[in-house]
Amino acid sequence: MSDRIQAIVMPKLGLSMTEGMVTKWYVSNGSKVQAGEILADIETSKITNELEAFSPGIIRGDLAEEGIDLPVGTLLGLIVTEDVSNEEIREFIDRFDQTSIEDPGIAIQNEASVPSTTRHSKPATTVGAASQGIIVPVSLGGSFETEQIHATHLAKKLAAKHNIDLGKVEGTGRRGRISIADIQTAILSQGGTWNTDLAHSSGPAKSVAGSPQISATPLARKMATQNKIDLNLITPSGRNGRITRSDVEEFIRNHMAQSSSNIPELPDHGDFEEIPISTMRKRIGQRMSESVNTAPHFRLSIDVNIDRLLALRKSINTDDPDIRISINDLLIRACAKSLLEVPEINCQYDGYSLKRFTHADIAVAVAIDDGLITPIVRKANTYDIRSLSEKVENLIIRAKTGRLMPDDILGGTFTISNLGMFGITSFDAIINPPQIAILAIGQVERKMVEIDSRPEFVNIMNMTLSCDHRVLDGAIGAKFLSCLKKYLENPSEMI
Repeated sequence: MSDRIQAIVMPKLGLSMTEGMVTKWYVSNGSKVQAGEILADIETSKITNELEAFSPGIIRGDLAEEGIDLPVGTLLGLIVTEDVSNEEIREFIDRFDQTSIEDPGIAIQNEASVPSTTRHSKPATTVGAASQGIIVPVSLGGSFETEQIHATHLAKKLAAKHNIDLGKVEGTGRRGRISIADIQTAILSQGGTWNTDLAHSSGPAKSVAGSPQISATPLARKMATQNKIDLNLITPSGRNGRITRSDVEEFIRNHMAQSSSNIPELPDHGDFEEIPISTMRKRIGQRMSESVNTAPHFRLSIDVNIDRLLALRKSINTDDPDIRISINDLLIRACAKSLLEVPEINCQYDGYSLKRFTHADIAVAVAIDDGLITPIVRKANTYDIRSLSEKVENLIIRAKTGRLMPDDILGGTFTISNLGMFGITSFDAIINPPQIAILAIGQVERKMVEIDSRPEFVNIMNMTLSCDHRVLDGAIGAKFLSCLKKYLENPSEMI
């Protein structure tokens, strides 16, 4: 079967990747593909990669929707040979969902196959009494044997707790399996009471949304988890009793309609365009919120006279017209030298331990259409200025064309963010965790200063260093800026 049916799954494109999004399909159900052919664009938190076909065949199955975040390992579609039947495809998809929803490649034992002889025969003395928001009618009271009842684990647990005879409950799941939703229906239809909020006042069971006993698509399971919904309460409409995304959405709509009757209608402020937030934008927001909320920032600013730096840049570019050295290149070079001299800055901190690195891996903030990305110049301290310039240019081009790989953006020991080209004179930046410092660069300004008791106009650049106060103190930050100022005002020492 494995040679005839191949699963297309959400790939893991980096160590920290947990989910991705199909932004565009280049194939459709029934398309013939060759090995190496581009199937789709996959967007992660900060990059977009192409998903290639690993073998020739025909695209089958319901392709995953575009524009939805999906966990790594989620089934996106199938590549099959021409002789594969529809029934074989259905069986493969059902088997894949049961074995890879929680942990791809790990088989999950079907609850129905687990032997059990436990008898629940508690007398129905409390039937009809309120217990955690549930009043069970006397007509449903009784005992049952688990080996004779096809029901979910949670349904059996609830029935045992409330003395419900599951033999009197009609199951609507696969092969007549009884779920908590079926128990709820039976209780309500026979005059009992079911208060969902009170019934789950002690918090949802850990397996509510992730229980392998409940047949649901990965997306439906994720939506249920995010909205804290018990999947047992949802009526499935998918094949073989599987819960789908639309089932969860319908439950949410119905639940909201019942619980929001007292909420006042929002005023109409006129026409607007609803713009979905991209995965990258969500990830940026998540990381920046994490940084601000966990790392106490303090900032140090300094002005630097870069007349000699500009003269050096002009000299290098004149001598070699094939290479155009930028101010950013020289800043990266100066930072790399300074990080080795003040290694307390060249670190990562995860909240538990501090890692000090022997090389300077400097991330450079690059603005792109949908946010900000920080490709990393690995071992920036090992490059001469010309090689460094070529490396930085290559990274910026790949960043703006969406061709960065996960290793290009993960980690780093320090970040430089330069907004001088936008006319920003000074600003402070948010640290990019797990790094512990970031340097914000403003535009170059002509200012009058006193030199040898004479007023002169010079080119001044403002720099602001944001530091994580959990592991850095002001003296260390000041030492780093002083070292950086030394190299920028005397650039011959770093070339």
